[in-house]
Amino acid sequence: MMFNDKWVEEKKPCKEGLAFLNKQTDKSAVSVINALVVAKQYDWADWALTRSFTKRQNVMFAIYAAEQVIDIFEKEYAEDKRPRASIETAKRWLTGEATEAECRVAADAAYYAAYASAYAASYAASSAASAAAYAAYASYAYASYAAASAAAYAAMREKIIAYGLILLQA
Repeated sequence: MMFNDKWVEEKKPCKEGLAFLNKQTDKSAVSVINALVVAKQYDWADWALTRSFTKRQNVMFAIYAAEQVIDIFEKEYAEDKRPRASIETAKRWLTGEATEAECRVAADAAYYAAYASAYAASYAASSAASAAAYAAYASYAYASYAAASAAAYAAMREKIIAYGLILLQA
């Protein structure tokens, strides 16, 4: 996939992101995203990945991001299963065993678990789990971007972006 003029026009990156893209000699998505990682522009890399994915890839990316940090929430709030259930519902959506409506309910539950969390890292982990199910419910990239961003709070950004690159090339 190439980040060509049509893609840029449709996705409307920020002015700074567009300037970064215009400086790249290789406009392939993989090359640009790798350059963003080298430049430690993780938010931009997440943004570019999630806007390049299909809905299915966005859900897979969100699930992966949430799974990288869910243990943070579960260590602090072992009795609260809502974030884990949200991830599992998103996985079931991938196999056709859960509806978008079920994903919405699970995502809302995980969101409320995040809201109730007093511990910042647990909030981020639960938010990532919520976003995983929202990615299955929603038809846009924001939810998986949110999962990756929330998971990034736990210093997992490069690992999560590397997985996104694998998905993009699949």
